[in-house]
Amino acid sequence: MQLAFPGGAADQNTVYSMTYRKAASHPHAGELGPGGKVEVKNGTIFNVTRTVRS
Repeated sequence: MQLAFPGGAADQNTVYSMTYRKAASHPHAGELGPGGKVEVKNGTIFNVTRTVRS
């Protein structure tokens, strides 16, 4: 997650979620779970969200 949140410290209360679209793999869009893989192509878009559990 250093690309999305550089310098962000690892914290047990922080949860990251990642969505993608325009991927080469099927499905072409969706949410990437832990350990998930996506085949990228030129134009693939990733969105990363950081949430702090309360």
